[in-house]
Amino acid sequence: MIEERHLVESESIASIRQAFNYLTELWLLDGITGEEYRNKLEDFAWFDEKGQPWIISPENGNWYRLTESGPVLGEPPDTLYRPVELEEEASSAGQEEPSDRKFCSRCGKPLREGARFCASCGKPV
Repeated sequence: MIEERHLVESESIASIRQAFNYLTELWLLDGITGEEYRNKLEDFAWFDEKGQPWIISPENGNWYRLTESGPVLGEPPDTLYRPVELEEEASSAGQEEPSDRKFCSRCGKPLREGARFCASCGKPV
């Protein structure tokens, strides 16, 4: 189980889906750029109680559980948890050097420190 000190918030799947649909609609109506859309989707990386990561695909809106062998289509539990943003804490404390930054080999997005998967495309790192 995920320990409470690692959680920022819990949220229902219905609420997460509603926020995802709003963001997608905003992008489709040219309220935000494609790049802004992709960046905001990084906030849609969630974890279940067992610590398994889940993402919503921007291409089809389906839920995927991230595994060592890649994303697996599935239905997450009713409640998911958002992890603490360790990257932001380290940056604000001046502990992270830009040269130490790692990037996804598939989509080129920056990877969070200690990440096992890219939050943008789901590729295992």
